[in-house]
Amino acid sequence: MSPNEVNKLQDRMNVIKNQSNKETESIKKDKNGREIAGDNEKQDDPENGDKNSSGGGGKGGIGSNIFGYELFNNNNLTFEPNLRIPTPRNYRLGPDDQLIINVYGNSQVDWRLNISPDGNIQIPGIGLVNVIGKTIEQATSLIESKLKANRYAIGNGTNVSVSLGNIRSIKIIIVGEVNRPGTYTLSSLSTVFNALYASGGPNINGSFREIEVIRNNMIVRKLDVYDFLLQADQKDNIKLEDGDIVRVPTYKVHVSVDGEVKRKQIFEVLPGETLNDVIKFAGGFLMKLTPRLLRLLS
Repeated sequence: MSPNEVNKLQDRMNVIKNQSNKETESIKKDKNGREIAGDNEKQDDPENGDKNSSGGGGKGGIGSNIFGYELFNNNNLTFEPNLRIPTPRNYRLGPDDQLIINVYGNSQVDWRLNISPDGNIQIPGIGLVNVIGKTIEQATSLIESKLKANRYAIGNGTNVSVSLGNIRSIKIIIVGEVNRPGTYTLSSLSTVFNALYASGGPNINGSFREIEVIRNNMIVRKLDVYDFLLQADQKDNIKLEDGDIVRVPTYKVHVSVDGEVKRKQIFEVLPGETLNDVIKFAGGFLMKLTPRLLRLLS
C-alpha cells in the first residue's frame, strides 16, 4: 500500500471515529436511566403522562380526545341541581325534608315541620301524619283531610298550601370505570349527570353510552350520554334516590376518526351501529370526501 493510500485510509478512519463520537454524545438518558436518542425525539414518561391511576386523560392525553370526556371535566359545567325551582311533581318526600304548611283565610297559621326518620311530621294540635314516599300533591291532600277532621274549615273560607323547605341529602354509590369511584352525598334533587360530574365522569376505559342506574338490585335505567351531546335529550337523566348505584361499565368498541370530518375524535360504537352513525357522531364531512383514517381500537 502506497503512502498516499495509507494517508487516505487514516483520514477515512478519523472521519468514522468522529461520527461515532457525535452519535454517542447525542444519546441522553432520562431520570429513569433510559436512553433518549437525539434532541428532537420525545419519549413517554409515565410520571408526565396520565395523571389518573385508572387511565384518565390528563391535559392533552387520550381522554381529552374521547368524545364526551370533557363534559364531566369542564370547569364551566357543574350540573348543580337548581334548588330554586318548584318542587317537581314526581319528587318523593323522605326523612330530613322540611314541609312548609301555610293555612290562610279564616284561620291563619304557618308551620315548618321536618320529616322524621320514620317518615312522620308532627302537626301541632293534630298529631303525627306519615308522608314518607308521597309527592307534594299527595301530602297536601292528606294534610288537608287531617285539618278538616280537626275543625279547620278547609274549603269554606280557609285554604292550605304545602311546599318544600329545606331539602334532604342522599347517599349514592358510583362504581366501575369512573375517575373517582366511591360514595357521594348529594342533594335529593340530583340526577345521574350530577353524580357523574362529582365522580369526574367515565375514565378512558369507561362507557359513555351504557351507564346503569341500579336500585334495589335492579337496573332501572340505562343512560346514553350521546343523546344529550348530540340531541340535548335528557330523558334518561333521572333523579337519583337514596342508596342508588351508578355503574359505568367498560366500553365495547372505540372508533378513531381522522380526516375531513368536523370532529376528529374517538367515538364509542354500540352493536348494530354503522359507519354512517360514526360519521354523524363526527359531525359529518367538511367536504364530500371519505375519511383518511378509520380504525377500530381493541
